[in-house]
Amino acid sequence: MSPVAGDLSCLDTNVILSGILGYARPSSTPGEMLRRWRRDDFTLIVTDLLLQERQNTLARPYFVDHLTTDQRAQALAVVRRHGVPVEITRRVQGVAPDPDDDHILEAGWNAGQTTS
Repeated sequence: MSPVAGDLSCLDTNVILSGILGYARPSSTPGEMLRRWRRDDFTLIVTDLLLQERQNTLARPYFVDHLTTDQRAQALAVVRRHGVPVEITRRVQGVAPDPDDDHILEAGWNAGQTTS
């Protein structure tokens, strides 16, 4: 599904997962991002690569130590169920300062957003 209309955001995996940990804390900026998303202040766009990255990261020892198996599964399920999938048809390479972040820009660009 591309492009998508409305206020869109593609959140980095670190923001999503920090938001999950900080969701209940009013002082957590990533938590506030997720609270705003859940209030429908913006549409969260996702790609297969981002979903896989989040699943892999949730399996790391830090998250295993801080979240139960059910919490990790539920967190991923919410993002899968309520995030709007974007198909990657145009590639981005060498744009982000960290090449590992090009896929974030790629998702936004394919959803109809600019990379500037």
